[in-house]
Amino acid sequence: MTYLHMLMACQHQNIDEIMSMMDEETRVHIIRQDGSELKLSYHEISRWLEPIFEDNHTWDFDLIHKTERSDEDIIIVHASREKEAGQETSESLWIMTFTEEDGHHLLKRVYVEKLKSFD
Repeated sequence: MTYLHMLMACQHQNIDEIMSMMDEETRVHIIRQDGSELKLSYHEISRWLEPIFEDNHTWDFDLIHKTERSDEDIIIVHASREKEAGQETSESLWIMTFTEEDGHHLLKRVYVEKLKSFD
């Protein structure tokens, strides 16, 4: 269950671990609350994560749905992160697609719909 390892890497704010679970063709699409979109390629993802992981946030994930399509796993997660206990939170829905290649499951696509954001 690669998605669990991915979520744990996010909780530990471990960029190297996150990147090791991604295919070099991975794309991330983030839809902000105002409807604007940010598209990131594999090579842009780690630079985008660095400032997010600079502060020690508490991450929480709720699995909403998991399904399979051919050699892919599609995972829908409600993600939240809190700056400090009782402080501001950020919430979003993530749709992650993992594909199996050479016996390894790698993250191929991520769509993020921001629901509430402090950044």
